[in-house]
Amino acid sequence: MSKRYEITSLIEKDHLGEVFMAQDVTLQRKVVFRKFSASSDKEMPSSFGEYTGKLCALQHPNLLPIYDIDRNDEGHFMVTQFIDAEILSDRLKLGPLSQTGVYNMASDLLDAFHAVHSMGIFHGSLRSDSVKRLPLARGGHRYLIVDLGLDKITAIIGSRANVLADTVLIAPELLDGKAEVNIGSDLFALGQLCYSALAGGHPMTGNSPEQCAALYCEGEMPNIKEYAPELQQDFADWIMSLIMRDPSQRPESTEAAMATLHAITLDAPVPNVPGVTQAVVQVATVVEPQFAQEITVSAEQQEASMGSKLMALPKKTRMIGAAAAAGLLLLLVILMVSLSGNGAGSEAEVSGSREGPVFMYPPQMIHTKVNVDQPTSVDFDGGGSLDWTIVNGAPASSKRVEKKDGSFIISIDARGGFKEFAMPHTLLNYTGDGQMIAPRGSMTDVRRGMAEFGQGWEVMLRIPKKHQGPLRVHLYMLQDRCDFDIEVKGHQTDEVVKFKVTYSEVGAIPGVVKIPLEIPQPIPGGFYSIKVLASSEDLAKKFAMALNAIYIGL
Repeated sequence: MSKRYEITSLIEKDHLGEVFMAQDVTLQRKVVFRKFSASSDKEMPSSFGEYTGKLCALQHPNLLPIYDIDRNDEGHFMVTQFIDAEILSDRLKLGPLSQTGVYNMASDLLDAFHAVHSMGIFHGSLRSDSVKRLPLARGGHRYLIVDLGLDKITAIIGSRANVLADTVLIAPELLDGKAEVNIGSDLFALGQLCYSALAGGHPMTGNSPEQCAALYCEGEMPNIKEYAPELQQDFADWIMSLIMRDPSQRPESTEAAMATLHAITLDAPVPNVPGVTQAVVQVATVVEPQFAQEITVSAEQQEASMGSKLMALPKKTRMIGAAAAAGLLLLLVILMVSLSGNGAGSEAEVSGSREGPVFMYPPQMIHTKVNVDQPTSVDFDGGGSLDWTIVNGAPASSKRVEKKDGSFIISIDARGGFKEFAMPHTLLNYTGDGQMIAPRGSMTDVRRGMAEFGQGWEVMLRIPKKHQGPLRVHLYMLQDRCDFDIEVKGHQTDEVVKFKVTYSEVGAIPGVVKIPLEIPQPIPGGFYSIKVLASSEDLAKKFAMALNAIYIGL
C-alpha cells in the first residue's frame, strides 16, 4: 500500500477488488482506497496516464472527486473522497422516487455528463449503484456519480472488456460488445435509470444480454406512463426520448437533452425545508420485489409530535385539557369495571357472532387471450355493487382504478419475488361509475417476470361495521398454463379455507377467468385475506398470470 494512506477498515469486496476506508496521513482526512484485483505486468500505454489524469482533474459537484490513481508493489489503486451518503440502489428498494426527485436526479446527472463529455470521457455503465444522493438543507437531494472510469481502468490494467455494465440499462447497440460508448449510450442509460426510479423496477430485470437484445429487437420499451400514470406527459416524453432503440432518435447531445428537460415545468409541491413542517403519507412500490409498502409515521414520532404540539399551548389551556383527560380516564375505568361484572353476557355476545364458511362457485372463462381485437365488456354498475378495483398498470398493488366510494378493498399485495409489467393489449373493458375503462393491466410470467409457482397476490378486505348480509367477491384473473390455489382467512381465526382452480377446469385456454367466492356471514368490522397463488404439478410449464380486477357485491 502507498505509505501516504493508512488502511483502517475493509468496506467491501467486489468483482473489481477490495475497497477500504483509509486515512490520508499527509492531509489528515478520511479517504476511500480501492485496490484493483486486475493487474498486468505490461507497461501501461500513454493513453492510460492521459485518461487517469483527466479523471483526477474533474471537479464537479455531481461527481465523486478522485484524488489519486497509481500503482504500488501490490498493484493499481484509486483514492477518492469519502462521502457518507445513501446509494440510490438502496433507496429504490424502499420504493420509486417522486416525479420531482427523478427530475432533480436527471438534471444533476446531466450536468455531470456535460462536464465529462466535454473532456472526451464517457461513463458507459451507469446503473443504480453508480449514484449516491446527499440530503440538502433546502430540501431534496444532490446526486453524485461515484464510479466514473472504473470500467475502463479495469479493462486497461486487466486486459478485459467492460465488466460493470447493467444489461438492463445499457444501450442495445452496446450489448454485442462491438460498438463504442458515446453520448447517446450515456443518455440512454440515464433515461433507463429515470425509468426504473419512477416505475419501481424495470421490465427486463433478470434477462441476459441476449434476451435483452431480442426484446429490444421486438420493439421499443413500454411507455413509462403505463407504470407511472400520474407522471406529467412532457416529462414522460422526455424520458422516452432518451431510451429510443435507434440512437439517431435520441437527443444529439447532452446540451440538447438539458435544454428540453429545463423547458419542462413540473407541477410539484413545495419542498420540505427547515422551519416548514409538512405531513407526508405516501405509498411506495418496491423493485425487489415489486410490492406496495405503506410508509407511515411511527408511534414514537406521533407521540413526540403530539407532545410538542401540546406544550405549544398556553399553560391554562393545558391545565384544562389535563383535567378533562383525567375525567375521561375515570369514566373509562368505571365503564370497564361495569362491563367486567357482566362478563358472561359479553362472552355470549361474542360467541354468537361466528364466521360462516366460504363458498366458491365454478369459475367461468369470460375472455380468451387470443381474442385481443374484441375485448369482452364487464359491467360493475349492477344494483348489488359495493366496491371494485381495476388493475391499470404495474404493479397491481399501486396502479389501480377504484370505485369512488368503495370501502371494502384495503390493499393488493404481491406474494413472491416476481416482477410485473403492463400487458401488451387490453383484454377486458369494464364499466364502473358510469364510465368505460379499458386498462392495459399488470401481469407476470416466467421469462420476463421471473415468476414461480407458489407466488401470486393477497387481497385484504375490511367489512364496514354497518354491513349486513352475505358478500360476493369476484376475482378476474389471467390464467395461462397454471392452476390457482385460493386461500381465504377470516377475522380472528387461524382457519384457512382452500380452493383450487385448475387450468383444465376452464378448458385449458389462456384467458381471463372469473373466480366467484361468497362469504355468507362476514363479520362487520372484520378483516379477510384472500390469496391467489399459482400452482402446477408440471413445473416445466412456462406460465403467465395476472390479477385484472376485483368486484365486491351482495
